[in-house]
Amino acid sequence: MAGIQSLHLWQGVYPFMAADNVTLADLATYPAVHQWMVGASAEERLAHCNVTRWFDHIQHLPGISKAVGHLTSVDIHTDPVPAAAGSANANAAAGADKSKDAMVNGVADQDKAKAKKAAKEDKKKQRADNKAPERPVEDVTRLDVRVGKITKVWQHPEADKLYCEEIDIGEEKPRQIASGLVPYVVVLCNLKAKNLKGFPSHGMVLCASSADKSNTELIRPPPEAKIGPHSWEGLEGEPDEVLNDKKNPFSKVQPDFRTSPDKIALYKDHRFMTPSGPCFCDSIVGGTIS
Repeated sequence: MAGIQSLHLWQGVYPFMAADNVTLADLATYPAVHQWMVGASAEERLAHCNVTRWFDHIQHLPGISKAVGHLTSVDIHTDPVPAAAGSANANAAAGADKSKDAMVNGVADQDKAKAKKAAKEDKKKQRADNKAPERPVEDVTRLDVRVGKITKVWQHPEADKLYCEEIDIGEEKPRQIASGLVPYVVVLCNLKAKNLKGFPSHGMVLCASSADKSNTELIRPPPEAKIGPHSWEGLEGEPDEVLNDKKNPFSKVQPDFRTSPDKIALYKDHRFMTPSGPCFCDSIVGGTIS
């Protein structure tokens, strides 16, 4: 009887023995409960309504007769409650109803929580499906490199080795950029603006350096090149508006920037191109570009 009471309390919270649906644990428990159910009075079945509900559900499952063929079906509705039970039965019935209501409400709450979680996952998946695929960080076409014309240069007031420049790259007004070189010709435009010794710098001039870092030269476009966007020979893609500091494509592709034996600026084997021809440096062969 104590086992039946424990099962009654368990079934008041959980619809089945080990999960939200029928498992082997339910089939293993069924024969013992069947033995009790056969000898239980209507009053006892009502007092343990959670067990009764569970038992009746299991015994009517398709195929249960094959799984436990030696057990007969129990009609749990034919044994009337004795009239003499009076108020005790009424109280038991009330308690059973409360237990049943608690079980139903508990299951309903679980169903609501599951439905809410499923809806949230569906919404998250839909946002992921609608989101454009993220471009590889190593995609060099994400860099916005342009030919620019220096329109103004002055010594940085607080740094002896820095110059301040205004460079026309085809925008409404010139870009202000700080660097250690006075002339500028090829500019990386979509770096996040940085403050260099109090001067807001909005880009970076690309230069070639010799292997031993003893010589540095500008990467320059052909003399007849016009101000505006540069392209990567053999590659297609639109540059990012602003490069992400945390996942910056420049830091990933820059190690493959170099100068060729004929001093042409390369990304791997792709030339830095303008409509007028490739960009180059004056004398550095096999150098790095940054």
